[in-house]
Amino acid sequence: MRSVAAVFLSRRRFADFIRVRPNRRNSLRCFSCSSDAVDARKDGGGEVPHLPVLIVGAGPVGLVLSILLTKLGVKCSVLEKSVAFSQHPQAHFINNRTMEVFRKLDGLAEEIQNLQPPVDLWRKFIYCTSLSGLVLGSVDHMKSQDVDMELSPVSVAHFSQYKLMKLLLTKLENLGFSVCYPISTGSSTWDKKILMGHECISIHPTQDGVKVRSSFCKEGKIEERDFHCSILVGSDGARSTVRNLVGIDMKGERNLQNLVSVHFLSRDLGQYLLHERPGMLFFIFNPDAIGVLVAHDLNQGEFVLQEGKIKRTQILDEKGDFSGLESTQMGSGVDTGRVSQNPEVSALIFRQLGLESTQGGSTILGEPLKGIATLDGAVDGRNTRK
Repeated sequence: MRSVAAVFLSRRRFADFIRVRPNRRNSLRCFSCSSDAVDARKDGGGEVPHLPVLIVGAGPVGLVLSILLTKLGVKCSVLEKSVAFSQHPQAHFINNRTMEVFRKLDGLAEEIQNLQPPVDLWRKFIYCTSLSGLVLGSVDHMKSQDVDMELSPVSVAHFSQYKLMKLLLTKLENLGFSVCYPISTGSSTWDKKILMGHECISIHPTQDGVKVRSSFCKEGKIEERDFHCSILVGSDGARSTVRNLVGIDMKGERNLQNLVSVHFLSRDLGQYLLHERPGMLFFIFNPDAIGVLVAHDLNQGEFVLQEGKIKRTQILDEKGDFSGLESTQMGSGVDTGRVSQNPEVSALIFRQLGLESTQGGSTILGEPLKGIATLDGAVDGRNTRK
């Protein structure tokens, strides 16, 4: 099942859509299905700011589209419901076509290639009983056309999403964009803004576009702000608020698997794998545990461990490290180093994943990796500008 990369709405398409398919969801404030369009200029007596394009979702897709539109001279801004950008690695594989688009973004493809690990460190998938145990198989999933530039002027890449986001934000800052938070969003002009903490809560057709209402928390109070745009772009992922508001169903099977992702840093583990069995994905199978370790960067020792059988939780201590490790998944004597940042993760999770703590510790517990579909959406954004 592929996530919705973007939903594009203009006045004409919006009107046609709601005649054919009214919104059936009640969890969010739905758009008006009446024949009378909302007056875009009224907002409690004030004038609603107008933008040619308003983008909902400041992930890689939304930011890439913002760059492309700005370079074409089209004014736009972005609404993002999160108050901060995620530091979880999330997606990490970038295909040839997406890298070709990145070549047009002031050398972005070259920056990624210079910063990513060498391809020989991530081209293989390793199947094993534990990271230091029996190797069941090793498969090179990279074809020569992927990395040798036989069919494309640029190769595929292995680059964590949060690192990509930093590069994209730098590109946007160079184009005059600013990241704004609710406490500092009083502005007379709204183009070239990434508005953090702004959640889209309603969408209404108007005579000449779409009116979007957003909510945000400022000094402990929930406030609302309206925007008017000629085109609304929903690039807010598989759980898209825009998609839900206009009643577009997600097609395909749902909830194929529930995973817990533990993001951790360990230079010791990175150096061990770097010299003994380098790879991108490690599929671990033994009678006690099944999991997948994603090696985001072996040199830096950055990993995400995914496991899907969590039944109960217990809070870990906030200090300490994971030393003297003997585990069902990692194998004997592999020190995982320090796991960082969020203490609210269960000791049971670590026992199941083979990360036993001798002195307590803290972790990041994030969403499962979103795969490559997120980055494929950058190509969709590029295609829509034509």
